[in-house]
Amino acid sequence: MADGRKASFLIGSKQQERGIAVAKPARCIGAGGKWLRCVLHGRREVLVGEFIKLHAFFSLGHEAGQEGPSKTIGGPPCGHGGLL
Repeated sequence: MADGRKASFLIGSKQQERGIAVAKPARCIGAGGKWLRCVLHGRREVLVGEFIKLHAFFSLGHEAGQEGPSKTIGGPPCGHGGLL
């Protein structure tokens, strides 16, 4: 359980640090904004696969208003290049 709280804290802090809406990272990994809000408020735990996808999303430099490189080369709309 403690690991789940650490994961939700890490995800929430990255989301706030980047200044992006909760719905954007959730949408980009194929989940809904409500799901991520539940994770961030401790009402749902994050599965390993979901955490890895969110980590990849934030590691690829998704700043507010910035699209990833695959947006310019015809990749998926969220810029993850089909890696997820």
